[in-house]
Amino acid sequence: MINFFRKIRKQLADDNKPIKYFRYAIGEIILVVVGILIALSLNNWKESRQETLQEVKILKQLKSDLIDNLEEVEIIHGEVQVRRQASDSIIVYFNEKRQLDDSLIMYFTRMRYTSFFNSANTAYKYIQSAGMNIVSNDSLRTHLTMMYEKELRNIDLRAIGENEIQNDVLEPFIRTHFKPIAWDSHTFTYVKHQVQPINVELLYSNIEFLNIVLEQNAYLQVRIHWLEDTIIKLEKLIKEVQSEIERLEN
Repeated sequence: MINFFRKIRKQLADDNKPIKYFRYAIGEIILVVVGILIALSLNNWKESRQETLQEVKILKQLKSDLIDNLEEVEIIHGEVQVRRQASDSIIVYFNEKRQLDDSLIMYFTRMRYTSFFNSANTAYKYIQSAGMNIVSNDSLRTHLTMMYEKELRNIDLRAIGENEIQNDVLEPFIRTHFKPIAWDSHTFTYVKHQVQPINVELLYSNIEFLNIVLEQNAYLQVRIHWLEDTIIKLEKLIKEVQSEIERLEN
């Protein structure tokens, strides 16, 4: 293409012999500048394309991580619901002064379940190390930061709060007022052994234990609310990431 323009420029210069060398020199300068601009434009396009491809790759890994997080949060949500339902049932037994049976023993056991959250954050850590601007969409970048720095982190903090109630309040009471009973390790999947109250009638009259159960129940209800809110936000964020991937690929 440059040779084509050079031929046109030379022809125009030849039409006026006295100034043909001046035209020739100006034409050469223009051709050089045009060539440089074209080269720079192509180079910038290639760099921009490479950055886009890299961003798409990161976003796909990010989407995979978010899906893993969603699945784990849903599992934790189910486990927390099991504990809340167990504490609900124990409160009913207390209120109605029911006899000790296998169901009540099962509720005592379920109330002591624990849940652990392992956040899938490989892509997010890479984005942090490379610079958050590697995600070009401002809105997506903000939502991503909020998810990892607030929502998912709060799951850990609330799990710690619940475990403190269990380890510092519930378990010391269990060790004093309950006795272990035999159980089949092949049947049950939880770590803590089954227990039953030494004297269920005395337990029903023990206001301390009822307060422990009520405290845990209230905390679990709050956890369920926030877990459900996080699930909704994760589903929305996954869709947002997918939309951005499709935009960048088109």
